Amino acid sequence: MRSKKHSTSLSFDRVPCPSQRQHCNLISCSGRFSPWIGRKTAVYCLRLRLREMPAEPESNTPAKIFKAARLLPIVLAVLCPEAGVAAPPVSVGLFRLFRSAVVEVETRRPLLIGIHDGTVHARKVLVEGQKLQVRLNAGKLATSLVESDEQLELWTRKESVTIEGGRFTLVIPGKIRRDFCGRLQVHASHDQLLFRLTLDEEVAVQQILRSEMAEAFELDALKAQAILIRSYLRTSRGRHSEEGYDYCDTTHCQFLAAFIDEQDPFQAAVASTTGWILTFQGKPFRPPYTAACGGQTLDRNHVSHSIYPHQSVRCIYCAGHPLFDWERTLERSKLFRALSEIRGAETKDMLAALATSEGTRSAELLKRRARRSVGRLYGWNIIPSESYSVDSSTDPAHIRGHGSGHNRGLCQAGAIKLARRKRSFLEIIELYFPGAEVR
Repeated sequence: MRSKKHSTSLSFDRVPCPSQRQHCNLISCSGRFSPWIGRKTAVYCLRLRLREMPAEPESNTPAKIFKAARLLPIVLAVLCPEAGVAAPPVSVGLFRLFRSAVVEVETRRPLLIGIHDGTVHARKVLVEGQKLQVRLNAGKLATSLVESDEQLELWTRKESVTIEGGRFTLVIPGKIRRDFCGRLQVHASHDQLLFRLTLDEEVAVQQILRSEMAEAFELDALKAQAILIRSYLRTSRGRHSEEGYDYCDTTHCQFLAAFIDEQDPFQAAVASTTGWILTFQGKPFRPPYTAACGGQTLDRNHVSHSIYPHQSVRCIYCAGHPLFDWERTLERSKLFRALSEIRGAETKDMLAALATSEGTRSAELLKRRARRSVGRLYGWNIIPSESYSVDSSTDPAHIRGHGSGHNRGLCQAGAIKLARRKRSFLEIIELYFPGAEVR
């Protein structure tokens, strides 16, 4: 016999966010939205609605609840496809600039090691006090397990070595040592070792954020940067596919330094923006960012292959940064040598392009090539930015410029200053990427 009592059930509706707001932070169990953040275009969110209906017999209620719970992931996937889809892991090439033929792996916790040779492989456990040494030997890997400078085991002529997952220290003797967390694969690649680290996207976002904005603690600036980092990862996958991984660990892609696991603003910024990326007209794009723009970011003419119409943005917030305005000198002989390395351009044309702070697109491209040539030969601190001019009438030549790097997109120094002035991360993004949306 059915009870006359009424029970409460959950129903799901896909509805536009109220008040034309962009995002909700949380949908509470009671069915009411938590405080809204953001502005601009409405997107769809889930509304949990409570309604009354005749109750089933009490004996069947647990089974009904269990059945409904099993359907919940399907309902969420239908109503909000992005909600239940985890981003695939990312792969990063480590230490490529060192061109190393030997590496050591250390650990404080037991690590499972796989040593592969085609379909045949051995598995060992690396423990604290031991280290795994991998050397390049005639195009193959020679791998040894060492404890207290005593070799315990040796495997020769192997194709790859794998750390199945966990936290470890990667050491290139006499050069660098860094902690990492994830799955590491070591291969022979021509005359050097190739290190490929595979890790979860959100872990990668947090570690890149710590590396790119290491001295920032303003939460909203970190949130804005985290969204840009995640957007870059989503839209640039396979940038180094010919080398066997998605991204490198240098500023050519995004800087990835040592692994740190702490409850701090970096972790909070990533956790509170999990999954969010930057889009334009519903499509994700790769958003650039720079340490300091020097008062003005560069426009679309300086960005290739982007669906987003980059605009030049005036930014007074990075004033006082060491790279807001800068001056350098370079011996004329060195300057001419760098220019001679550039193919397809006459030296006189190069000098004419370098003499102006602004110019045509072709002149800007020549300046970019000149900066790269000087950087490769004499260091990237000689010409820190693509916004510069050169007076070659004196010896040494005088170089004046402003900003850093490509001078495009988000100005990190400006974002930090804005966050100190209590601007939200969405307001920061709106300033540097007008018309873009966070989804």
